[in-house]
Amino acid sequence: KKSFQWLYQFSGWTNIFAVLTVFGPLFPLFCDAIGMSKTRIGLVLAVFPVSYLLSMFISRWVMRYGTKKITIHYYVLRYLFILLLPSAGLVAARYNSDAAFLWVMGVIVLFAVSRAVAETGWWLWFIELIPSKVRGKVEAVNSMVANIASVIASLAAVWIMKTWPGMTGFSIAMYAGTFFGIFALIMARRLPGGEPQIVEKKNWSLLADTAEAMRNPRFGRWISGSILFLTGTSLFGFLPLFLSERLGFTADRVMLFSGCAQAGILVSAFFWGWSADRFGSKPVFMNAMAGIILLPFLLLFLPRLDRQSALATGLVYAFLGIALQGCLAGFNRYFFVTVLPTSRNPGFSTALNTSIQNVLGAVCFLFYGWLLDVLRPVKGDWYFLHLDNFALLFGLMLLGFLGAFAVFRRAQEDSGVQSGAFVSLFLQGNPFLAFSSMVRFHLSEDETRRMELTRKMGDAKSHLT
Repeated sequence: KKSFQWLYQFSGWTNIFAVLTVFGPLFPLFCDAIGMSKTRIGLVLAVFPVSYLLSMFISRWVMRYGTKKITIHYYVLRYLFILLLPSAGLVAARYNSDAAFLWVMGVIVLFAVSRAVAETGWWLWFIELIPSKVRGKVEAVNSMVANIASVIASLAAVWIMKTWPGMTGFSIAMYAGTFFGIFALIMARRLPGGEPQIVEKKNWSLLADTAEAMRNPRFGRWISGSILFLTGTSLFGFLPLFLSERLGFTADRVMLFSGCAQAGILVSAFFWGWSADRFGSKPVFMNAMAGIILLPFLLLFLPRLDRQSALATGLVYAFLGIALQGCLAGFNRYFFVTVLPTSRNPGFSTALNTSIQNVLGAVCFLFYGWLLDVLRPVKGDWYFLHLDNFALLFGLMLLGFLGAFAVFRRAQEDSGVQSGAFVSLFLQGNPFLAFSSMVRFHLSEDETRRMELTRKMGDAKSHLT
């Protein structure tokens, strides 16, 4: 559909904005540069998820007013607010780090509230835009486009921070990111749908609606697993500080590793999306989670302040991108196709899911930031293990991932393929011939060529075809 191209462009330009401003590795480094403690950095990061509490209270109003109007109008507001953020460096120089913290907190609160309202509309609009039968494929292409943009933005940030180190580089990156964010809204205006809807008027009760949603066994298990998974991924926000303080990398190197993660997401996005559509969501995210459980060990064994650490860190970040994309592709499709359709109030269930996860994310940011400051004196080595405040948080990350894996193992199956049999499908016959033939078959418009590719898919003797 032609509308998908505007969706892809919107995602691409928005991701450039995200990487260059407050959602990429530069933002924690920016906060650190103006003298904020990790507890304060955690407090600032916690504002983003806490603001999503609004979505539970405004989802009906957003649908009545029109999801498209809400999304565009409130995204404009967030871009206006973010233009004030680079001034924190001037505030810190003129006054002190306490004043800079208050400035950053004020800007981020305004930014986060306008973003939360906008994204309440966006996710309802997004559900309307993509049919369920092609959701996995469209989200895979969307993810590929978004991550190509993220890789480009990361490389641009590397160049910016090398050319203009310090606060000047942070400011240039944020102003450039805001420009691309505004351009993304021009693309969003071309998307169809998002019109005002007639919403049934009834006495609204947060507790009653929440209880009704949680009585759905699929939704309840989804929330339980998501909460545990989030306790692990919330630590990702502090990884730039880990790279800077413990491995000794500069801001431009940190952005380069972010590009490695985006590259991992990019090269695996189509595979994960296609697999979710063909074999089901659960086999995809369960096998991806088996990989991401290894991440705390990989981070723990990274060499410290060593020439080999750059290559090893780049490989670990690429692996992180591949595994995380598999989890997200499987989770998104599972929620929208398997969990949400069983809800009596999809709009509220979506808002509740987002709010619960983001409140927990806020708690994790606050707790992890405080814990990093409290455990700062902890330092030691035991054989190949480097024991410090970050190592203890990696242990918490591992527990979260293991708990989520255990919960999701008992989740409702959404296909005839068992999670354990998923990998074996790629080991039978000639998977490379099968996969390449399928891709060329879908790209080919010549009937004779398609017949030849169909024969090759048969010759591959693989379950993929």
